[in-house]
Amino acid sequence: DFNIELYHAVDKEKKNWWNRDAFFLWAYNEIIKKRGVISYELLEGWAQRILSKEVKMVGFSVYHTGYLISLALARILKSYKPDITIVFGGPEMWIHCRGREAALEAEVDFVIVGEGEMTFLNLLNNLTDSASFQNYPGILLEKNGIAHFTEHPSNPAPINEFPTPDFSGLPLELYTEQSLSYETSRGCINRCSFCFE
Repeated sequence: DFNIELYHAVDKEKKNWWNRDAFFLWAYNEIIKKRGVISYELLEGWAQRILSKEVKMVGFSVYHTGYLISLALARILKSYKPDITIVFGGPEMWIHCRGREAALEAEVDFVIVGEGEMTFLNLLNNLTDSASFQNYPGILLEKNGIAHFTEHPSNPAPINEFPTPDFSGLPLELYTEQSLSYETSRGCINRCSFCFE
């Protein structure tokens, strides 16, 4: 979990960036650079750890606060290994959030929109045939400088078909609250007209 590693790597006075009332600051690249919250050396170290696994694809679950960090890390990964496939997904990648913006970034190969488990699995299984994804549901792609959404997947896989997540690889001892958020449902029960979900 790079987020918790970043939290422990910053100076004490910068830890307030993880307070709930400061989450909006993570959306502004100029502020992040000016305040020195993220160091290039830290991102470089993360990239080297990922690349040491000799992976062909890297997926980012992107929340509002992690978009710019994810994009910076994707740029470093592509600079070392241009043929690596970078996939962005998660709550911030809805079409009406930053999904279209991410799809237009040269370092991002695919953006998964909505419930992405099956879409991501299909990407993994068909990685060698990227042309087939032009009409695959649930993906935002760049076509001639325009973000093109294929279509919504017809039905997300039932959540009860997935095993309980395994957190054994996470450094839980670093979490200050000694807890880990875990969502047990999909989406929101409300259908507010102003909401993108």
